[in-house]
Amino acid sequence: MIQRVQTLFLFGIFVCGLLLIFINIPYAQIQGFPEINSLSLGTKYQISSSATGEAIKTPELYYMLLLGSLCLISFLSVFFFKNLDLQRKAVRLTTLFSLLVLIYPFINISIIERTELRILPGFALALLPLLFALLALRAIRRDKALLASMNRIR
Repeated sequence: MIQRVQTLFLFGIFVCGLLLIFINIPYAQIQGFPEINSLSLGTKYQISSSATGEAIKTPELYYMLLLGSLCLISFLSVFFFKNLDLQRKAVRLTTLFSLLVLIYPFINISIIERTELRILPGFALALLPLLFALLALRAIRRDKALLASMNRIR
C-alpha cells in the first residue's frame, strides 16, 4: 500500500498536462464559423478577413508555457514529500495554474471574438488536473494531521 497518495495525484496532473501539450484535443466549437470544426487547447485561431472568414490555426505559446509550468511544478512537488508545507504550497500553485488552464482559452476567444461557444467532451481532460490538485491537497492535509498525531503520542 502506498503511504503517500498525493504522489499518485501529482503524477496524474503531470500526465494530464503532457496529454494536453502533445495531443490535439478539441474542447469547444464556435457557432458562427462552420469552417472551424472545433477549437483545440493550445491553438490560436485568427480570422484572416471578415469577407472570406478563413480561420488560421497557430500554436499558442503562452498556453504551452502555462501547461509546461503546470507539469514541471507537479513533477517537482513529488520530491517535496519530506517538507509537507513546501509541497502544499507547490500544489496550491499547481491548482492556480490548472484554473488558468481552464480559463485562459475562453478569455482568449472572448477578447478576440464575441461568439457563442459549445463545450465538447474533450474539455473534461482540462478539468482533471484541477481535480487531481484538489485531491492532492486533501491527501497532504491528512498526511500532516497523521504526522501531528504521531508526534503527540511520542
